[in-house]
Amino acid sequence: MEQTPYIELFNEYYGTGMNSIVFQEMRESRALAYNAGASLVMPSFTNNDYYFRATIASQNDKLRKAVEGFAEIIETLPEAPENLEIAKAAITNKIRTQRVSGISVLYSYIRNRSLGFTVPREQLIYDKVMKLTMFDLLSTHEDWIRGRTYYYAILGDPKDLDMAFLRTLGPVEVLTQEDIFGY
Repeated sequence: MEQTPYIELFNEYYGTGMNSIVFQEMRESRALAYNAGASLVMPSFTNNDYYFRATIASQNDKLRKAVEGFAEIIETLPEAPENLEIAKAAITNKIRTQRVSGISVLYSYIRNRSLGFTVPREQLIYDKVMKLTMFDLLSTHEDWIRGRTYYYAILGDPKDLDMAFLRTLGPVEVLTQEDIFGY
């Protein structure tokens, strides 16, 4: 669980908020999305896996540019020192104002112990996050995100999507409502 502060900072910087790289690049700078986000999800139990999830809500006619733009920032982490400081402040402020009370104290203790923490998870993050640097973010990106194989789930009417482009990403399987929901 030593990587927890690194992952928390990476997520805040990269993809979970309006100041994140993903939101700023995909929505604000490139105008390719209604909404966009990404995060490296830590397991709920020690025997579960980590996984990376990235989402974008875009118009059908922007599909190609949105997928290509997202792939670009997945492979190459943009460096924005001011965003790094904003991310650190957001994390520490959230921890400072968070209150665990009542039965949540017990559940928090049990969760921390089951994940292998010997101190509260928030304390570990708080004590470490302000010391992390852009190099640490780039290393986290390199270790967990860059150069991996990704699967895409595209929601929309196939007749409105650029299926030829989607086939360049890999095999395409079109699912029906019944395939997904069973009715």
